Amino acid sequence: MTNVKTVPNCPNCKTIGTVIKNKNNVITLECPDCKLNWNTISFTCPFCKNPNGYATKGICSKCYSDGHRS
Repeated sequence: MTNVKTVPNCPNCKTIGTVIKNKNNVITLECPDCKLNWNTISFTCPFCKNPNGYATKGICSKCYSDGHRS
């Protein structure tokens, strides 16, 4: 996928969403305010280059567990 952006904020009210489902590179977020659900893509882990499972930059849980915290 090229030119696809992660959408961490609710398309309806702009509140930051909470991850409720994570499958491969697609995450489902839910707005804590208006309860809207939407799909977006995950950011990539800077260490393993796999999806990190979040709608924000950072490392995946496996790399974090392996001690890659810098």
